[in-house]
Amino acid sequence: FIYNRQLIEKNIGELQKTKRELIQTIQDLKTKYEHLTLMIDTLLFDNIVMIDKIFRNFEALESLK
Repeated sequence: FIYNRQLIEKNIGELQKTKRELIQTIQDLKTKYEHLTLMIDTLLFDNIVMIDKIFRNFEALESLK
């Protein structure tokens, strides 16, 4: 009985360790995903601003004709 209890407690300890590692991995992935999302958002915003400026430049060139 004592052996079985110790074995179960050992297994529970290993499961808790695995659970903590899994939670840490999920948190790391979430942080990386959020960082990646912000970087993509920044790049897309910059591209939109640049495209708008290009179109305005073409309009300025057209008005010079």
